[in-house]
Amino acid sequence: KYKLRPLLNIPLNWETEILHVNAPYQFMDKQIKGPYSFWEHTHTFTEVVGGVKMTDSIVYAMPVGWLGIFMHSIVVRKKLNKIFQYREGIVRQLFGEYKPS
Repeated sequence: KYKLRPLLNIPLNWETEILHVNAPYQFMDKQIKGPYSFWEHTHTFTEVVGGVKMTDSIVYAMPVGWLGIFMHSIVVRKKLNKIFQYREGIVRQLFGEYKPS
């Protein structure tokens, strides 16, 4: 369960459930309640020379028809990109930069 403030600092509850665990290679979280009509986020971990490659795959749909499509184009896409760029930076800080041999 999360409390987000994605737009105009208005609080929004979001609940996801972790499903389809294939440790240590992959797991998927799915929205139970929240801002999207549909949300599935698959995290995949692949062993590579010198480390582990982490890949995110997200399938989602916006609610409220054309308004959701419009909001996606002007706000949501940018916010999602910013969130994942931030997380990538934190992961690099914690685990270091991958340098292939």
